[in-house]
Amino acid sequence: MRRTLLLLAAAACHHDHALVLDDAGSAADASAASDASADGGVRIDPRINDTPTSGSRLQATYDVTPDGYSQFETWYDTMLETDCGFRATDDGATRCTPTSAERVTVAYSDAACTQPYLADTAQSVTTDTPAFLDAVSDPSACPAGIAVYAGGPSIPVPAASYVMAGGTCTGTAPPKRAWASRAPITSTLVGATRSIETLAPTIGVARWSADDGAVGFASWVDLASGDDCTWVLDGTARTMCLPTPVDVSATYSDAGCTSHAAVVPDGACAPPTVGYARVGCTPDGVALDDAYTLAAPQTADAWSDVLGVCTAVGSASLAAATRADPSGFPSAGPLVGPIGMGRLQDRRVVVDGTGYDVGIFDTMRGEACAFTTTATEGIRCLPALQSGYVAFLDASCTQRALVTQPPPASSTCAAEQKSYAYFTSGDGTLQPLGPGVAMSQIYNGNGNYCYLYTIGPAEVFPFTTAAVPLTAFVAATQVTQ
Repeated sequence: MRRTLLLLAAAACHHDHALVLDDAGSAADASAASDASADGGVRIDPRINDTPTSGSRLQATYDVTPDGYSQFETWYDTMLETDCGFRATDDGATRCTPTSAERVTVAYSDAACTQPYLADTAQSVTTDTPAFLDAVSDPSACPAGIAVYAGGPSIPVPAASYVMAGGTCTGTAPPKRAWASRAPITSTLVGATRSIETLAPTIGVARWSADDGAVGFASWVDLASGDDCTWVLDGTARTMCLPTPVDVSATYSDAGCTSHAAVVPDGACAPPTVGYARVGCTPDGVALDDAYTLAAPQTADAWSDVLGVCTAVGSASLAAATRADPSGFPSAGPLVGPIGMGRLQDRRVVVDGTGYDVGIFDTMRGEACAFTTTATEGIRCLPALQSGYVAFLDASCTQRALVTQPPPASSTCAAEQKSYAYFTSGDGTLQPLGPGVAMSQIYNGNGNYCYLYTIGPAEVFPFTTAAVPLTAFVAATQVTQ
């Protein structure tokens, strides 16, 4: 999925790879993007280069560069004239629901819960006139399906607001915005079924087959467990496909920060069973991870390794993590690539002799990239970005730096030289950054004053060379076929 830049951000460790061409042939037209993970790195994207088939209503949409490189981006619903993605709906089906839909809650204006309306209780809706709305019909369901509604102008927020909680009509704070109740359009959306093709004894690929004839990639599958899985690199730079892994790099269950654990959100539908922890990087800056199995979550004190200091972070639902044997997970050997003829080329995993695209590599800049919607220069293939804020290293407030606080959960790659901060003001630029350092004090100010202030443990990346304009990165246009 293409990213959209909204905030100042910086990249940390990229999953760039030194690769070779396999016997499967040339790069396919539709590859998968690398994207930024929660720990600041670019991880291998679970999508592959299956060329999708458009249906009578759903059409495949691609990001296409001037030299002909193309990557499948999303599905386009020609009847609703909007992008969509396959999700579980409250009628028990899987349907292509609008990706632009704003999340709301079914609320009521009376204490008997008989007068429904649609409420922005999370205060997350970005406009008064959204094109589409969706809501979780039964939060207790696992998984919880959604209902989809046509959007439209908001209405005045009712004086009183109630929601159904555990079968009881309960008063709640008034929402930020409200919309009149309406019949859902869920049943009119294109449905799909999922099938799994075995690629090797331990790995398969799931695909969606839509009611209108559209067919496309859904996920990789660990055939032993039946779980969807995501490709990562282990400590020996060998690929392994982990079932929906969570980062346990900086969370621990003990005051010495020796026993890894995962924080499990309250009410999680299916608690995670697999985790990963950063153990290092390859010479070219690729993150290497150990795999962990997770126990059933229990309430306990959590600790975090914050730049080398074991710090209490409070009580949480913790799943204890135990180091796992990487051979217990499907493997595709090492990554291969870059493969192709133009500036943007593919990276692949090879399963049973066939190569599948799992990322993009910008050969001119020597870095992984992902198609990203920018504020000023359209779609560009940009490196991974991590959020932060700008401060100064010196008492005269002239040496700018990016502050990430709290610091990244996983250590960054010392060999990585291409980290960036992104500025949305003006024409939009990427600011190269130097290696991160731990700091607890930083300067702030403007042309009239500069002052020192204390911050919690943070990783600070100094600005280095001149900013890089967005036009230095490969442009793409969106094409629906």
